[in-house]
Amino acid sequence: MAVSKIEDLQPVYLIHGKDEFLLESALRRLRSMFEAADPAAMDIDVFEGKEVSGDEVVAAANTLPFVSPKRLVIVRGIEAMPVEQHPPLIGYVASPAGHACLVLVGGLARNTRLYKALEAAGAVAEYAAPKRQALGSWVAKTVAEKGKRIDHDAAAALIAATGGDLRALDAELDKLVAYVGEREAIVLSDVESVVASGAPPLWAFPDALAGRDASRCLAVMHGLLLSGEHPLALHASALRRIRQLMGAKSLLERGEGVSVLARELGVDIRLVSGSGPGGRVGPDDLKAYVKAVMAASSEIYEGVVATRALFLTRDYLADIYRLASGSPHTYRWFIHAPGTAEPPAEGNPSRALEAVAPELREPRSAAMDGDWSMTIRQTCALKDHETSQLGKSWYAREIGVRVVMAGEPGTTLYWARTPTADDPAREVLNETGGVTVVVERSAEATTFEALHVPFQKSPPGIALRRIARSKDAAALAVWGQGVSDRILVSWAGDDQHRELAGAGEEFSFGGLAFVRIAGGIVDVHGEVSRLRLKVEGAPTLRVNGQPAAAAVAGGLMTYPAR
Repeated sequence: MAVSKIEDLQPVYLIHGKDEFLLESALRRLRSMFEAADPAAMDIDVFEGKEVSGDEVVAAANTLPFVSPKRLVIVRGIEAMPVEQHPPLIGYVASPAGHACLVLVGGLARNTRLYKALEAAGAVAEYAAPKRQALGSWVAKTVAEKGKRIDHDAAAALIAATGGDLRALDAELDKLVAYVGEREAIVLSDVESVVASGAPPLWAFPDALAGRDASRCLAVMHGLLLSGEHPLALHASALRRIRQLMGAKSLLERGEGVSVLARELGVDIRLVSGSGPGGRVGPDDLKAYVKAVMAASSEIYEGVVATRALFLTRDYLADIYRLASGSPHTYRWFIHAPGTAEPPAEGNPSRALEAVAPELREPRSAAMDGDWSMTIRQTCALKDHETSQLGKSWYAREIGVRVVMAGEPGTTLYWARTPTADDPAREVLNETGGVTVVVERSAEATTFEALHVPFQKSPPGIALRRIARSKDAAALAVWGQGVSDRILVSWAGDDQHRELAGAGEEFSFGGLAFVRIAGGIVDVHGEVSRLRLKVEGAPTLRVNGQPAAAAVAGGLMTYPAR
């Protein structure tokens, strides 16, 4: 409805969307157009869908305007109007009055005859909130409509402070416009002076983590980092909460009540009783040797569907990140870790990431088409370990993480020192060191398949190999030092099983599945309808905790048995 003159308005509109602020803004602009021509609002009728009949709406639309070029008829909550009242409106949509603008507002069901008639007439307009990466453009446009302009840094700070809420952004922009007076531009210092920071408290991060609320966990982490909270503080709070959960599991298995748990662990009783924000964590949640989760979104990057699956075991975290679009993109996989890097190649100094991460220090890069690994070891950068905040005993453990990634032609690996301040002049020594690792590929779609393997003293020899991959699924093998696992991921989002075969093995599965070979048992978790697996000896098969019949011959297990 991007028109500025009443004469240019269509005769009928259906406007809908999840963001009420955008719908209200559209109606406010409409009314202001009519009220400018008719201050007494004699040519404006507003109805509620649950209270008005179809005949009454049509009668109002057929009434000639008194002052304005057209009559404005608004029906709010059209979805609440009984379906039996739709026929008069359906007839009107087919042959609307030229002297009126009928605006129906609300989420009308798409399978109704009225919606189909409106859609056929080209009258449906969806008001969708801008995606996160488009909020800067929305802010700039809104400021321009208010007669000002806003600097990029100021817009970014405003979005961070409001959490991207459109109503809050609009309200704060009104205050900023009044604050700057006759000055043309809104700058960063104006935002810092006028807008209150929306940074969440630190405890909100482990609460969201314990509550398995992935979207809130990421949002809180983003807000804390933007507000200047150090990543190590978030890391410490997460570790403390995980220790509490593990302690809760142990106490519950001993038969202790929630009051004992609360006293022993020093937590709010709601955390372990199941009645508060962290109540979804139960005593059985930490028993299995693997935990898996998958989430998908098309809201993170415009035009790109991002799907991420994580498998957590005691030995490693497997990270499978799928990014797909209908056009070529440059995709990047980022991690930040405390420590110093032992890269797989010497590499060369690189400035290729300056446009996306200019704050990185001493970046280097190397082409890395095959499988690769990088060790990141926590060592104290201070001369005297006794003066470190983490203490001498922390570094005496010699801990770190080994990152392993399956190869892909056209891959560029970057690594750099993570900054401790935005301004190099204010940078201080980070006692643990800090590493940023970036893996970059250019394609319409790609899948980053990685392991994060923690260690003490020396990195374990756990390896990752891609068995097979299609546009819908991937099968991976993880092995070494007593580990022999298969990770199966389908990101298709339907109930159909995918077939993958490679390296002498075959799998038919849906969603997330996991296979572990250990102690003479092949243990299968998830929706696996068929497998052909390399084994040693004559192991037995267990599928989702139940014994299952399988054939073993020539070093291969076949399920179901033929």
